[in-house]
Amino acid sequence: MRARQGFTYEPPIIEYVEMPAQVMNGALYPRHKAPVIVSPGRWVETNGVPVPIDINPRVSDTRVEYVDEQ
Repeated sequence: MRARQGFTYEPPIIEYVEMPAQVMNGALYPRHKAPVIVSPGRWVETNGVPVPIDINPRVSDTRVEYVDEQ
């Protein structure tokens, strides 16, 4: 059975910046929050198969020792 390839959407990261009151072209713009895009949204390809972090684990990292307490 083959793994199904698909895409997942990561939404954009948006922060709101406090803008001070200002006069532009004779119009008063009161203090307000303006949205700023930190990173745009994007589609990320996923293959449906989990990828191990450590491809070649050492034996000492996976060894478990049992102690018999009698």
